[in-house]
Amino acid sequence: MAVAIICLAIFAPHASADVTAPPDDVQDTVVPATSPPEKQDAPTDTGAPAGGLADSKKGSWWAYRHIHIVNELSGGRAVTVHCKSKNNDMGVHVVPPGSEYQWRFRPNIFGITLFWCHVAKGNVEVVFDAYNEEEKDPWERIHMDNTYWVARDDAVYLRQFWKNNNMVLWRRWP
Repeated sequence: MAVAIICLAIFAPHASADVTAPPDDVQDTVVPATSPPEKQDAPTDTGAPAGGLADSKKGSWWAYRHIHIVNELSGGRAVTVHCKSKNNDMGVHVVPPGSEYQWRFRPNIFGITLFWCHVAKGNVEVVFDAYNEEEKDPWERIHMDNTYWVARDDAVYLRQFWKNNNMVLWRRWP
């Protein structure tokens, strides 16, 4: 019984549902937009880290994941971004044109990490899963080490830089 309580304290330090600021292992910022890597291999699930809990190699379940929401709207318009998980509310961020909102985190050990985002331009918004570790379809899988979402005039896109920067329409603005 005592062992179970100790494990919960170690692996679920952010169990509170009303977190208003990202915990220490989740870091976020708004910065000028960065280019995605030239190419990243499709996601791989090894089931265990290559070198222990501190390993940050690609494919490790303990490696940091990076989410980027890039503003490519025309006309100098900003987007408003509000992303959350069950335990982490990342807050509301206004992303100027040519900039991106980004954050990094480590997925939980249970393989059920989910972040969803509200992205708004003016008075219209779309909602989508920005990171979903439970998605099983490899073509829909959105739990890469780096995931780039791009807000454009017509829709929000997923940039598949592991496929020659292919832009996949994800959600149209209403």
